[in-house]
Amino acid sequence: MRVVFIQVEKNERNNEMKKALIVTHVSGFVPQFELNNVRILQELGYEVHYASNFHNISYGTDNHRLEGTGIVCHQVDFARSPFDFKTNSRAYRQLKQVMKEQHFKLVHCHTPVGAVYARLAARKHRKKGIRVIYTAHGFHFYKGAPLKFWLVSYPMEWLLAHMTDVLITINEEDLQNAKKLPLAKRNGVAGRVYKIDSVGIDLKKYQKDELYISSRMKLRQEFGIPENAFVVVSVGELNWNKNHAVVVEALGKLKELKLHYIICGEGIEKVPLAERAERLGIEARVHLLGFREDIPDILKASDAMVFPSLREGLGLVAVEAMASGLPVIASDNRGTREYMQDGVNGYVVWKNDVDGTAESIKKLYHMWTKDKASYHQMQQNCLKTAERFSSENVSRTMRQIYEEQ
Repeated sequence: MRVVFIQVEKNERNNEMKKALIVTHVSGFVPQFELNNVRILQELGYEVHYASNFHNISYGTDNHRLEGTGIVCHQVDFARSPFDFKTNSRAYRQLKQVMKEQHFKLVHCHTPVGAVYARLAARKHRKKGIRVIYTAHGFHFYKGAPLKFWLVSYPMEWLLAHMTDVLITINEEDLQNAKKLPLAKRNGVAGRVYKIDSVGIDLKKYQKDELYISSRMKLRQEFGIPENAFVVVSVGELNWNKNHAVVVEALGKLKELKLHYIICGEGIEKVPLAERAERLGIEARVHLLGFREDIPDILKASDAMVFPSLREGLGLVAVEAMASGLPVIASDNRGTREYMQDGVNGYVVWKNDVDGTAESIKKLYHMWTKDKASYHQMQQNCLKTAERFSSENVSRTMRQIYEEQ
């Protein structure tokens, strides 16, 4: 990370650098998604702190990406499960102690469990001027969600809204639901709701340069994939929601095509996915790579992305694929509706539709092999879609939000 020397602004109350706290219940979230916001806060004169369970890593295998960022870390023993009340009660007390000692000017919370306890812990400090920001990366209540999600999540968010000064959403459906929540009032003025295009992406990182051909060949050799194979890729945790099994089943119907499938991610579905591929006789074509830090390179070595999630707040990795010129086959949900245009930048299929997924892969395969002009046009459409999600565009809004606090 580039070191920036700044004129620090003092907090008049305690004559210290003003401080901001980011809270997530699992570690890895900040280096994966929030470093751009960390940079903005630091440029605005904040000392940035991060409270999380650093023994509970969701993105990667360790915390090395936090090194050199200037972030002050606080271990808080959050449980992954929101229903582990004993563990999370201890985390709540730890978080309150951190807030008591550090005198933060603002708290920015993410992830459902982290956001619940951060807002509860900050409620008394709000009387002393602390500002609380919550980014909802996808409410658990949404159109078509199970009734139990609405019965549990909506009342909880309604209650916690009274302790929230700024609520940030990343899709239109959540924006409309957020506007119905009673945000906290200061001096008789209610808090504000914003919509941003997720955390933004560095488009240059995903653009193909003059070296990409050699990099593509090198990666394919590493994975044992022929250069003339059509490669589809998925990126995400291996769990039921990411739904990679539907893609493996689809490939089982396309054995006559020169197809390979790369899956980047870790999770409890890793062994079942490998077993499914073996049962279908395509184990040599399904590559489970685990967590990777070279996703931009892997995208450049691929020809299409399949994004079969059952639900998404947005699904920024699909936009990252588009920034690399990859057409996307995505399941229809509130997140993918933000950017997917069926037949323009890829194809939209119903959730769990194996046949529809297989047919869409087949369409792109034949386009890639027999109709390069149409494939290249779809690539250009993808690049155009990705422009809206550039980190520059998102940063302007986030800087405005932080400056107003």
